[in-house]
Amino acid sequence: MKLTLYHTGDLHDRRHVFSLLEKLPVDEGTLFLDSGDAIGGSNTLFYLREPIIALMNKMRYTAMAMGNREFHYLRGVLAHRHRSASFPILAANLRDRTGKVSHCWQNGIVLDVGEIKIALTGLTPVQFPLRSFLTDVTGFEFSTPREALLPVLEDFRNQGVTLVILLSHLGLSDDIMLAKTVEGIDLIIGGHSHTVTREPKVVGRTAIVHSGYYGQYIGKVSVSIDEGNPSSIEYQLIDGRGGIDIQSL
Repeated sequence: MKLTLYHTGDLHDRRHVFSLLEKLPVDEGTLFLDSGDAIGGSNTLFYLREPIIALMNKMRYTAMAMGNREFHYLRGVLAHRHRSASFPILAANLRDRTGKVSHCWQNGIVLDVGEIKIALTGLTPVQFPLRSFLTDVTGFEFSTPREALLPVLEDFRNQGVTLVILLSHLGLSDDIMLAKTVEGIDLIIGGHSHTVTREPKVVGRTAIVHSGYYGQYIGKVSVSIDEGNPSSIEYQLIDGRGGIDIQSL
């Protein structure tokens, strides 16, 4: 079986890529993923409308990481943003001590695609350390990425997952560090550092890819699954302005 993962990241409300995304070939093994910072607002700035979310809904995105832009310190704003998304927003390292907006994001999800199980988890940037007074002031608690991932990955293993994908909004250097210190991640689709990886960076058994920012590129990851295990990963960058012949994909 072959999976096709199209991914975007750090769009910052640049919507031109969606005219291209609509033309990409898809089948039952295709997922659309985002590594965060899709919207125009920020953790303090609020726009009543975020049109890019409607475009992601239309494309039936499978999931996205919560970037620092998708987070907001005001719970009403955060809930308004996330209510408009028809796909899961992932942030395994964030907890709301009040519980009022905990429903807005998830630690991870498991999908049945064909005969295999695919697990997705996500990480958001740590806004302040766990023991900071800001944790008590805001009621938001950010745990370290490694600390947050370990129980999530164990749960995935217990469910017999075939492929584990991390949507990370931590930046490339942190992604590399995670791959060195945490086992069980097959693929990291990253953002935040506005990096372009021309080919996957492979650390141990983990491949890491980034597709740049402002819709420079759409990343295409092709994963072959043989006898229930990922056997190979191929990668391609698609020019976000439509510079590649779609028929060649």
